[in-house]
Amino acid sequence: MTRENSVLGLITEREIVHAFSRYGEAAGSTLVKEIMQYGATSVSPEESVDRVMKLMTHHRVRHVPVLRDGKLGGIVSIGDIVKHRLEDLELETHVLRDVYNAALTARAGRPAGRRADK
Repeated sequence: MTRENSVLGLITEREIVHAFSRYGEAAGSTLVKEIMQYGATSVSPEESVDRVMKLMTHHRVRHVPVLRDGKLGGIVSIGDIVKHRLEDLELETHVLRDVYNAALTARAGRPAGRRADK
């Protein structure tokens, strides 16, 4: 939630579910300010993905506002972090596979019983 482009707090599905659990059907007419998370942890666009992941883990949150000059620039979700990590792991897997295949190819080209360091 913002006021004049500054972040006041954050409301996610977690807060909404808690509100319905606490207030029942009346939660639908509850004011946002009564259930939102004030003082949400925020980051700048220059933060690393690893740092954001650590903040999410430490504060047990799944959404972090991104502030640029104190104004809301976006929101990073745990889904964004997971997607980024999966892309990193996929790239690492491809690199390791390429190195392994290159080693096999190099080994196949040497005469039997000869070591690479000789």
